[in-house]
Amino acid sequence: MAATRQRHPISVVPTPEHASKYFVVDGETRWKGAQQLKWKEIWAVQVDVDPANPVAFYIESFKHTDATKPISAIDQGLRWSQLIQQNAASAESIAHELELYKATVSKMLAYSKFSPQVLEFMHENSDRFPYSIASLLAPLVDSSSDSDDVILAMCKKIVDEDFSRRSVEALIKQKTAETRPPRRSAVAARTIKVGNRPIGSLRTYENGNVEMKVSGDLVVPVDRMNQLAELLQIAADALVSSSEDFADAVISRLKEVKPDHG
Repeated sequence: MAATRQRHPISVVPTPEHASKYFVVDGETRWKGAQQLKWKEIWAVQVDVDPANPVAFYIESFKHTDATKPISAIDQGLRWSQLIQQNAASAESIAHELELYKATVSKMLAYSKFSPQVLEFMHENSDRFPYSIASLLAPLVDSSSDSDDVILAMCKKIVDEDFSRRSVEALIKQKTAETRPPRRSAVAARTIKVGNRPIGSLRTYENGNVEMKVSGDLVVPVDRMNQLAELLQIAADALVSSSEDFADAVISRLKEVKPDHG
């Protein structure tokens, strides 16, 4: 700027509290450069944007910046995540303002899952990590105890071996299978029926856990689900009681709760 002066104006909008002061919408670097050069004036254009609306403010700034130097998908996804975490925007509002599919925005938000170390590597190899690949890798962050090292190693493998999307999917599927805990096997199971129709089961596992499962085909209203929870609590209390007859203990407790149903 010292040599060529200012080629493009910065964009500003008046602050709501002080009309004589302005927020810089686009051109913050130029503004700071002018300050370092001790300029008394700078070329600025006032834009029509609501400074109290973070989404509108961001969209206006984004359009100006992206028009001169395209913003990477990684930086876009990270910034969108910040807006959403601050309750200043939603995936739907961002998609609407930028005229994108909501699914595209959702996939780009996946970048916020990764550590700075992984993001730095993705930045350095941005052509290998479009948002479609990032969205495939993101679930591994929550499923792996050593996610940073695991994902960084996978990212390096993707770059070194020039993986296609299909190869990435296969790699993730393999890794997920390796980290998935072994499926528990019940040591005993009893089918729950209504008439002759099975509607669920009661299972016991090696660690002593007892699990009740009800078929997804059986639609249980919320009020009955709440009542079922109460009945199971009564049964659990009777189970750990000193009573020798479990059934009598359950019935006795039910009468205490529902005296009219003796």
